[in-house]
Formats: sequence, C-alpha cells, structure tokens
Amino acid sequence: MGLIGRQTEAGLLLDDIGAAHRKPLDRGVESKMVLTVKPWGGMLALYRDNNSNFFI
Repeated sequence: MGLIGRQTEAGLLLDDIGAAHRKPLDRGVESKMVLTVKPWGGMLALYRDNNSNFFI
C-alpha cells in the first residue's frame, strides 16, 4: 500500500535556513507556521502548495 493520504516527513541540512525559508515565500508559497526553533535545536516551518499539500 502506498503513502497516499498519509503524513510523511523529511529533514534537510542547510547552510542558510533563513534564505531557504524565504525562497518559497518569495515565490508565493503559503506559510502555515513561521520558522520555529524547537527545544532540541531543530527548526520547523510548515508550507502549503497550490494543490493544498502541506510540507513541514
């Protein structure tokens, strides 16, 4: 069975998280959660594309 309709997550290692966060916003992607520093040191943001898919 595939993952259609199921939540999946991915992690990225980036040199400049701020620039990586601004790039999709500058292209009109909707942000559903501001870039947030978590207690363990990771950073999360939530975006929604034009097909209503959410990306963490």
